Amino acid sequence: MAVPLPFKISRAAEEHILALLILRLPEGFEAGLTLCFASESSSPDGEVTEKFHGQHFCIAGNTPEQWVRARSAVTALIADHSFWIPQETLRALRGKTLTLRPHDVGYGSHAGTMRDLLVAD
Repeated sequence: MAVPLPFKISRAAEEHILALLILRLPEGFEAGLTLCFASESSSPDGEVTEKFHGQHFCIAGNTPEQWVRARSAVTALIADHSFWIPQETLRALRGKTLTLRPHDVGYGSHAGTMRDLLVAD
């Protein structure tokens, strides 16, 4: 059973999350909203192209067992879709609004690469 959300979600964040749902998860995995403190992307050659340090939120996939056991997650509805949300993520968002903000995530010669990140306001 889905729990009520202790935070609000902006329309932009909702649309961003829905767009990410198009990406297919491996068999047996379910989507969740997780708290992140840093992220990094590399090219196929191993060159770091994007790096971001700061609190933001990501959509991730895991098995239901892992969501419950390792992350103490509960299910909640976001844009009429079920998501696992770990307790730490709920605490970070409580009383806030999940929204979308552009950030420069480019690294090295890729500086200036902008990405929309989910953040709490």
